[in-house]
Amino acid sequence: MSMAVEEITLSQGSQWRIGEVRVGIVRVGVYEESDAAELLLRDGSEVRHALVTVGGQEEEFAGWTFSLLWTVRPVDRTERETVRLRARRSDYHWAG
Repeated sequence: MSMAVEEITLSQGSQWRIGEVRVGIVRVGVYEESDAAELLLRDGSEVRHALVTVGGQEEEFAGWTFSLLWTVRPVDRTERETVRLRARRSDYHWAG
């Protein structure tokens, strides 16, 4: 069973499975002056492209809220773009 909050570092071309949801990176870049990532989210037959940013734009999908913590976009294009993602159950609230 998944915890209420999970984090992962994910490279382009890799997938993350959290519960029944699969997460992949489509691309990494900048959106409105904030580091951003376009994610591909899948849950069964439902598929969605989602834009998340370090500046706070999140995406809710299949009971999870996805956030972008940081990105690495290498100058050398032979290396893969990497992101740090957080998934939080949509009904989970931070204590404090």
